[in-house]
Amino acid sequence: MTNLKVAAIYDDSPAGQRFAVREDWPEMVDIPNKTLETITDSDASTIHNRWINVRFERQFDWMLVFGDYARGILADRQ
Repeated sequence: MTNLKVAAIYDDSPAGQRFAVREDWPEMVDIPNKTLETITDSDASTIHNRWINVRFERQFDWMLVFGDYARGILADRQ
């Protein structure tokens, strides 16, 4: 996929992303913790640059607004 776009704010601060484990599966807590502990700063940077580093386009799709407005006007005329 090459046309994916960010549709929300991404918090890339150290505390911005979290994992959760079901309360009734406490033995599963160690698996992500031990895995995350093995990731070096270099690996984390590589992962970030490959999967998280995105270009933001701040634009508004006016056709959505005008299209809804035009449909509203046409609906009122019928």
